[in-house]
Amino acid sequence: METGSTGADPGEKTLERCIDDYLNTRQAETSARNMAYALESWREWLARRNVDDFESIDPKCCREYAFHLAERVDAGEFAGSTARTYYAFVRAFLSFAVRDEQLDTNPAMTNRAVEPLPEDEGTGTQQFWTAGKRDALLRYADQQVTSALEHPVAPRPILRTRMRDRALVTLLALSGVRGAEVFSAPRDARRNGLRWADVDFEANSIAVLGKSRETEHAPLPSRAARALRRYREVLEPPIDEWPVFPSRHAASLHQAVRDGLRDEYTEDRIDRVLENRDVDDLLRDHEIAPPSISTNGARNVMKRICTRFDLEIDGEYLKPHGARRGLGHAFYSEGRAEDAQSALRHKSIETTHAAYSNIQAGETADRIDDVLGGDRG
Repeated sequence: METGSTGADPGEKTLERCIDDYLNTRQAETSARNMAYALESWREWLARRNVDDFESIDPKCCREYAFHLAERVDAGEFAGSTARTYYAFVRAFLSFAVRDEQLDTNPAMTNRAVEPLPEDEGTGTQQFWTAGKRDALLRYADQQVTSALEHPVAPRPILRTRMRDRALVTLLALSGVRGAEVFSAPRDARRNGLRWADVDFEANSIAVLGKSRETEHAPLPSRAARALRRYREVLEPPIDEWPVFPSRHAASLHQAVRDGLRDEYTEDRIDRVLENRDVDDLLRDHEIAPPSISTNGARNVMKRICTRFDLEIDGEYLKPHGARRGLGHAFYSEGRAEDAQSALRHKSIETTHAAYSNIQAGETADRIDDVLGGDRG
């Protein structure tokens, strides 16, 4: 049986104090700053789960943290190599805690705990949507909506799906949002998906929970706004807290009904209602907001669309975060670094420069050729 804390007395030293002691022993290392940031991020994640002592840090907790890191990679917040580095910092600290007699064994070292960690992609470049692929995707999405509108007897669910798909790809392509800012992250209660209350058509912006976990306002260009408006007309959300992109996962929808009716109905009555009524009708009639589509669900939507229209970049489907990088690339390659910074909501221009250092290097090479007369033939 795996165990991470049996026999130790975690009350002898607080988790925060132990982290401070550990960092003090690592001050001379070149990675000390990154280590401190990673451990503080981990401690904040623990705090959101109401974990503030060693007794609760077991293999299950470490496995959940590995899932959390994997979701941040999926959302495009950082690379798989960074996720593995963050986990390695936590694992090293917990080894220190064992030596400090706060734990008997290191719970982060079990195979079960590390299994969810993403692979290290190495030094390969991250995907970005090229202008051609982006335009093709948007054109296909428009064509699918037009086809459904022109069909004399197109079922409303089909129209809703195509309107949803167009709104989803248009928002990704043109707003610079991260996937985790508009779709739900199942293991992060605060990232529960974009709601219609967050969409401000008058201000041309949407309110999102940014990378810093503070509310930020992402741009809503006119084409994305039109797609969202038309989609809302067919979706007909009964309340503003309705997700822009609701989940269609049957079990999740049924659970939402149960949770929403539990204070009013008995479990037996809820069972009967669910047997005799459409779950979507129940959610709408009782104004119970369904869960939002997850980041994984959004990836599946993109895979389906790209497979249908034979769209790929380097043999892969167009990934949600590739849209964000593609938008920044479009600005940066035209020498508009400040616009790229604004669109991507980077805190500093240095972050933007670092993200597109490959473009800087290429431009520098061209200038060297101009000065020294280089020949690329």
